[in-house]
Amino acid sequence: MALAPALPDIIYASGSVFVSGLVHKTADGGDTWADCSTESNLPNANSRTLTVDPGDPDSAWVAVKRPDQVKYQSLYRTRDGGSYWAEVASLGNVFISEIAFHHGWVLAATWDGVFRMFAGVPDQELENGDLPARAVP
Repeated sequence: MALAPALPDIIYASGSVFVSGLVHKTADGGDTWADCSTESNLPNANSRTLTVDPGDPDSAWVAVKRPDQVKYQSLYRTRDGGSYWAEVASLGNVFISEIAFHHGWVLAATWDGVFRMFAGVPDQELENGDLPARAVP
């Protein structure tokens, strides 16, 4: 679950696609929820983590695991509040355990280290920025 800091009544929630959709969104603080993944191009998949751009509540990222994959390894982004999602990164056989937004960067914590992507640049690959591939205590 992720709150939109710019508009705290906007909340995104992700989970299992088997519970009627991968990503749901509310714009009224949780009184009503809408599935913003079934009609979009998100795969029939599960999600473990998502984050929202602190300055733009219509921009969000979600880590996705397709049923034919063992690990959460694809990162999708919406720029329109969930109507359309684009795959912006696929890490192959790497488990994305958490994603966060920090000073214009989207950070993806994995078992193989931390990867980052500058949020303002479309169509770029995640990089590890020479961060060490080790567990953080």
